[in-house]
Amino acid sequence: MARLRPANVDPAEGALAELQRVIRAIQAQWPEVRIWIRGDSAYSRDDLMRWCEATPNVDYLFAQGSNPVLVRWSTRWSTAALTDYAQRRQQASETVQAELGEPPTAQELDALVPETVPRAFATILWSPP
Repeated sequence: MARLRPANVDPAEGALAELQRVIRAIQAQWPEVRIWIRGDSAYSRDDLMRWCEATPNVDYLFAQGSNPVLVRWSTRWSTAALTDYAQRRQQASETVQAELGEPPTAQELDALVPETVPRAFATILWSPP
């Protein structure tokens, strides 16, 4: 949900009441549906999180503002995740190349676009690096 408001107002002001209203309406119509609430760090507040935890079929994911303690605590996991990602990406790239061969060149891809298609439109569809 979004609400237009001045820049000098707390972004989470009134969020709990709005969430309660909207979630109540959704659950009245679809009582078994699972609802995920996502918000940035402005919504990472005790009242919102407690309400989400106490409400059946409602889960939440709120960002946390970064600070030196969180960075220090998360370094091990973020390093492991980045390493894992790099390894899986390399494996996936090698698998695709083994199955499909080398990727086509820009000229080969350009040749696939019919002459009747304006070049500007073709560039939007595929823009060479």
